[in-house]
Amino acid sequence: SWRSFCASLAHASSSETYVPELHRAPEYPFPAALEDVVEVLKILSSLKQEIVLMADSAGASLAIGAILSLPKTIRTKIKEIVLFSPWFDLSAEAPLFSQRKNSDEIISADSLRRCADVYTYRSNLKNPLVSPMFGSEKDFENFPPVFIQAGEKEILKSQIESFAHMMFRYGINCELDFWKDMPHMFQMVDEYLPQAHLAVEKVGNHIQGRE
Repeated sequence: SWRSFCASLAHASSSETYVPELHRAPEYPFPAALEDVVEVLKILSSLKQEIVLMADSAGASLAIGAILSLPKTIRTKIKEIVLFSPWFDLSAEAPLFSQRKNSDEIISADSLRRCADVYTYRSNLKNPLVSPMFGSEKDFENFPPVFIQAGEKEILKSQIESFAHMMFRYGINCELDFWKDMPHMFQMVDEYLPQAHLAVEKVGNHIQGRE
């Protein structure tokens, strides 16, 4: 289901693209998928090429958790992490679960809560490898720059901004790219939204340093 989207990103960024096959919850809960991504990154880090790690939605927490699980010497081989509509705090206390209004037509607080419940047990939801918002400055040593693209109507918007502020406090470069009137993962519906093409093109230009 992600093949077309990934192909568009590969074309826009003129990059060789790998889409790892992961063990998925609920059949394979945390840390199965995390271990898969870590293994892939270790293999790719042995190649003499720049690595850009990209992920969307709950996959953003998985991607960040994978980098946090890597030896700090390998982290430096990752040029950047690019995230689409990322989810950084899966804990039950996350502010999004108490929001009364939701302008995002794609996802809701209830759907996110169900995803968290099948991914891992509730007492583990504040683990930085699950919810990066709980990571310390020491956890994020040698962490690569972060580029985040999301819609302004995202239910996750305030969480994304909070994560960016945390990155700034930790001295990590974090660039935000919000798109007006766009919902969660609007980039994937390019047959309906012309903004999707423009957003993917912008990410491609960013990766190639053409901005």
